[in-house]
Amino acid sequence: MNYLLLNYWLLIICLNRLNLAKLRKLDTEFFVRDVTNIELPSNSVDTVFIFGILHHVTKWQTALQEINRVLKNDDIFLVEE
Repeated sequence: MNYLLLNYWLLIICLNRLNLAKLRKLDTEFFVRDVTNIELPSNSVDTVFIFGILHHVTKWQTALQEINRVLKNDDIFLVEE
């Protein structure tokens, strides 16, 4: 499973979760990217987490378009603002 995290503050927490997933032998990858230019293929991410950053993004419409582009059809998009 591919997860896309878009928040600096949760990086340590997510890295700990990623390590736990690896210990449990779950197929997981972790990415941190520029939300307005996500350098991943279209339809390649299972889940996107955004926590408290969207209001800081000047081009928030572009960010949402990019997120939509990389998410797979059975996608999960979690936002906290």
